[in-house]
Amino acid sequence: MSGSGGAVRIDNAALRHEVVLARHGVGDDAALLAAFRSSVLYVPLDADQQVAGARHEGVRWTFAFTTATELAAFAAARDDLGDRVSYATVRGDHVLEGLARVPGDTAVALDVAGDAPMVLPAPHLPGHHLSETTEEVSA
Repeated sequence: MSGSGGAVRIDNAALRHEVVLARHGVGDDAALLAAFRSSVLYVPLDADQQVAGARHEGVRWTFAFTTATELAAFAAARDDLGDRVSYATVRGDHVLEGLARVPGDTAVALDVAGDAPMVLPAPHLPGHHLSETTEEVSA
């Protein structure tokens, strides 16, 4: 991994734990959402340094990852991202707020290339600005 500003330790253990509980059918939606909101996530950026996403069946999907390893697995599975992927580290609440500004249906695909992916529909929240760290990770 390379980038400016030095490495920042990101610990999303609480979010990953809530995802496991939800996947086993014993999770609490409010606890999952709270853990997502307070987590710092890796969000891939496209060639224009905009949040990378996809549109499928009318839903705007934003990709977010709990670890650099999850992001690298996603990048390796996609031919369109190249060998290095730019990303921003963004608090989960900012991800949701940014999606609230997108017209139509939106959702977050969390750790989509990993062993425990999770889909989170985004509630409609007030505006957001993306001003977090931008870096790159090798695929």
